[in-house]
Amino acid sequence: MNNSANKASAALSLEQFAERLVQLMPRLVRRLMVQERNYLARGLITLPQLWVLHLAAESQACTMCFLAKTLGLKASTLTGLVDRLVQLGLLKRFSSRTDRRVVLAALTPKGRKILKQLNAERRRSVRNVFRHVSQHERMVYLGIIEKILKALASAELQESGVARPQD
Repeated sequence: MNNSANKASAALSLEQFAERLVQLMPRLVRRLMVQERNYLARGLITLPQLWVLHLAAESQACTMCFLAKTLGLKASTLTGLVDRLVQLGLLKRFSSRTDRRVVLAALTPKGRKILKQLNAERRRSVRNVFRHVSQHERMVYLGIIEKILKALASAELQESGVARPQD
């Protein structure tokens, strides 16, 4: 960023910052999506369905209850999301071997392949966008995102009543 941009952004109140960010984010996301030709960009899956795929990819299998709770969705809403992913062959749903009442979800090989391709496209898009930004600015950007995520995680812990470890 140049100095005039830094000075202008430093003068923004939090409300003005929020307004500007609300204006800019949809434009940024649209421009990123135009560069991609994956399931999400083509409208074959929704963003919440992508979140389900990412959560399922983090483990061998996860319970439907875990998915609903993690995403803050009702069980019926999650069932609809998972149904669509099962129909697309990206996710499989099955009963637990130890407790048949527990329903699990896991990525299929096709789901893993699609998620791998999607992540590769996203990395390519990010490289294209951030090649116009200095290495220092990229590090500042990452630091800000990490700080925001840490604050959000802390707020979630406080809301759930779980004591937060001291830093």
